[in-house]
Amino acid sequence: IATSTHGTGSNLQSLSGQVESLRLILPDGEALSLTREDGDTFLAACCSIGALGVVSEIGFRLEPAYRLKERTWTLPLQEAMDFVEREKDNFRHIEFFAFPLGEQAIVKTMEITDDPTDSSEREDSNDLLELVCKVAMRAGWLTPNLQKLVTLFVEDSTYTGPAHKVFANRRTVRFNEMEYTVPAEDGIACLQEVCETIRKQDINVFFPIEFRYVAADDRLLSMYHDRPGASLSIHQYFAQDYQPLFTAVEPILRRYAGRPHWGKLHTLGQRQLRELYPAFDRFQAVRRELDPQGRMLNQHLQTLFGATG
Repeated sequence: IATSTHGTGSNLQSLSGQVESLRLILPDGEALSLTREDGDTFLAACCSIGALGVVSEIGFRLEPAYRLKERTWTLPLQEAMDFVEREKDNFRHIEFFAFPLGEQAIVKTMEITDDPTDSSEREDSNDLLELVCKVAMRAGWLTPNLQKLVTLFVEDSTYTGPAHKVFANRRTVRFNEMEYTVPAEDGIACLQEVCETIRKQDINVFFPIEFRYVAADDRLLSMYHDRPGASLSIHQYFAQDYQPLFTAVEPILRRYAGRPHWGKLHTLGQRQLRELYPAFDRFQAVRRELDPQGRMLNQHLQTLFGATG
């Protein structure tokens, strides 16, 4: 919750938005039990990036256990964009993984189901992905074809089971990541420009761009504060230099009023963040009240909030 981590679904909020109560230990040792009745202190603590204190208890808004049916298939990239933009409100969860150089995409949807039959266990090996990433890194001229070929290994398939099993994915291939959330209505246009830039600049990246919709909430530093968002997650294989990719893409994400994911790489400081987050100064007021000496601010948080900011 400290970074507004999220899943996907235009009617589903981030984890921060699903917090109903929490217990916050302040730097001086005082413990606060917070709910919505505590106003901005609660709304700040729900997504605090560790800048207010230590959260020792969380009360979540929960639902009874449920089952999901997941469908995964491939489409040409533009068809995937059109499909997801058109159908985003017709599925509980919908997302896709865009391969800009190969101009292909993997689409995934999930719906609650009453089907009592569990699917057989999914193939959970990441060996092929690791191998392809290594080949693409060393032979960039192959990356467009590799992106096209990898989708041939993705069959139109369904997977049914308890939600906690369907949601979970085993990911062992390491990467660096930048994620920004833009206004939901601008998501596809932003993604198109990002993909076009990667192609024009011939940036060697095999990892796909993950594209998701998330509902608005009222947490002060949530990427979804007062607006539904489209999140674009940009990945680069850990052994490759991520700077050429991220340097080319970040200005586009910022031009679309994108807000950076607090738990991922970005280059913004206090001045830029204040322009992007309408409640930034409200958060700062809470932070100064709860931690007037800035004891919770490490070097990175000082860049975000300033020693006394």
